[in-house]
Amino acid sequence: MVRTRLFLHPTFDCSFDKVCRDDCYLLKDKSREEKKFRLPDEYWINIVHLAGKHGFQELSLPINPLRGVTGVTDPLHWLRILAPIAKEYNMLVNITTTLDVAKKITASDTVDIIALSIDDFRTGKDWKRYATKLSAETERLRNLGIETNCNLSYNPGTEIQFLFNSERKKELMKIFDYTTPLWPKPLKEADILTLASGRLIQKGDRNGSTYDDLIGKTDGFLEDYCMSFARGESSCDAGWGTLSIDAFGRLAICPYSAHNQDVSTPDKFQDYLENILPKNKIIESCALIDVE
Repeated sequence: MVRTRLFLHPTFDCSFDKVCRDDCYLLKDKSREEKKFRLPDEYWINIVHLAGKHGFQELSLPINPLRGVTGVTDPLHWLRILAPIAKEYNMLVNITTTLDVAKKITASDTVDIIALSIDDFRTGKDWKRYATKLSAETERLRNLGIETNCNLSYNPGTEIQFLFNSERKKELMKIFDYTTPLWPKPLKEADILTLASGRLIQKGDRNGSTYDDLIGKTDGFLEDYCMSFARGESSCDAGWGTLSIDAFGRLAICPYSAHNQDVSTPDKFQDYLENILPKNKIIESCALIDVE
């Protein structure tokens, strides 16, 4: 049974903006002024209360290093005001962040799961040095009782450096509890190599030993659930088991979908939970992972 999850994105601010990638689902097409927008903390507190009362089981927060354009400079600001609320309702707290931000996490933050984002930009030119830092930090987090995973942003670089490199795969398996190869979405907008691989995976065609590597079906790895859905191996929980709210207070049925439902006040979110959510149906197809 999939846990019902609420993804919250309280800010568009990120110090990696325009540096690590230009297709970030959170920042793409946002103007400089839009990235300064900030809803009051009370709004987010009320949203988590409403989600908890409605039976949501997991609070998911992407936590970026910040430039400070909203007036908030501590990347853990929203975690530290929202995690205690989530725990009042026995919700799991699941965050996705970077190595440097993860180093600031303490036991009092009551985080259950951390996923560290990795791509060929973050690892730099010296993988061994970076891997040593990762190992030290994941050991510290595990000692705090936190499940520590890797979100491996899929592109030709990470495909060659990690998925087709047996030694580095073993290192990922040793460093992290689980690694998920995260495919870019929308998949149609990916580059040619990824697109070709996407067709291969969507059709379920196997290509020797590489197939399982690409989809994360090997020991120590977890599948990208969107690609699993594309192959017909799982249902999609978007809109009934997953909701996402961006920094403007706009809702989407999943983090990668268009955020266009106005829930910018607690009353509007409550109305959505009571009158719209129960009518949402299981989706049968998704343009985000369609490559045809």
